[in-house]
Amino acid sequence: MMRDEIELVLRSMVPGERKQFLFELMDAFPLFGEGSSAPAGGSEGPGPDRATMDALAAAQAELAAAKSELSRFNDAAYVTERLVELAKRLPDEQRRAVIKRLATAGLSEVRTVEVAKAESAPVAPRPAAPAPAPVAAPTAPAPANIAADFRKATGLTDADPIDSAKAAELGAVLAEFGGGLDELVWTAWRQVIAPQSRISRPGPLKRTLGQFVRGDATVSRQRVIDDVKLLRLITAATIAATSRAGKNFARKHLVKFSPDAIKAATGASGWGAQAKYWAKYEELAGVLTEDTIEAEIMQTIGEAARGLAEGKESSKP
Repeated sequence: MMRDEIELVLRSMVPGERKQFLFELMDAFPLFGEGSSAPAGGSEGPGPDRATMDALAAAQAELAAAKSELSRFNDAAYVTERLVELAKRLPDEQRRAVIKRLATAGLSEVRTVEVAKAESAPVAPRPAAPAPAPVAAPTAPAPANIAADFRKATGLTDADPIDSAKAAELGAVLAEFGGGLDELVWTAWRQVIAPQSRISRPGPLKRTLGQFVRGDATVSRQRVIDDVKLLRLITAATIAATSRAGKNFARKHLVKFSPDAIKAATGASGWGAQAKYWAKYEELAGVLTEDTIEAEIMQTIGEAARGLAEGKESSKP
């Protein structure tokens, strides 16, 4: 029987699937649908049997009940009551999520779902708001003599203002740079460039600068100026000597290995002189190694750097 088949199918479906099935069934058999009527007695073909009509009537009744149930969700009061009942069975985390979603939608009244529990729950203390950043007070202008020095050193005009705070920041940057350069240059000067030089380091520049800034009476401004000038002197001498090293080494090399130097060293002439020249060249070149060439180059740089630095140092009044 069709009724048995329909009931069997309905029992095997979940409620959500039943509604769709019933909709499709009513479309296929609109015997008792809205606006329809039973087929006329004179229609062609035999009409459905009683069992089929009963099954369709039962299906239509269940469909009507489903429509009625769905229509109740258009009633705000009904939905609210259902939501309250459902919220009672939800875990706290899900309930808070529902409240947050409703509050976001502007339904703040729905917070009553939590009733006294939510309102009496302890509230975690909020972190203290960070204190507003202090507003820096206008800085005083730099003293006239220091301002003049800054203008001269930085290429400013007399009309340009000097911010003492910015000048202090600049001083910190330059002190860091000068202290690092002092360590590097003096180490190279003492160990590689000119270890035999009579010019020696007066002391770590960073320490001298710190003593001066701290107000140490034993470190005057002139002391700082002298130490910085000496650092500049050996830095300039090292750079200048390095730039001249190639030409100076080539000159020393030619003094030994040029044809005229070889001829002069042997004193030979006439028949068989060529062999003596070659023998002399092999003798001189035999002592050339990577280490000896490097030592000669560094010696050339050191001699030039010492000459530049010590010459200028000795010319000071």
